[in-house]
Amino acid sequence: MHVIKRWAPTAIFMVAIVSLFALVFVKTAQARPPVCPKIYAPVICDNGKTYPNQCWADRHHATGCVPTGL
Repeated sequence: MHVIKRWAPTAIFMVAIVSLFALVFVKTAQARPPVCPKIYAPVICDNGKTYPNQCWADRHHATGCVPTGL
């Protein structure tokens, strides 16, 4: 019983730290943009930029994209 009283504050602190780390890790993992395939199918968008494929254009929030025909 004496050992439980001695280690309880440390255990509670460790659980809080691990929970906080897990919460931050999950938030950052969800915020990551999708991984785009390495397929070259260029598109040109309304902003005048050409992207390697539609996925890259979507990652940069480009609109009005059409294939370049290459």
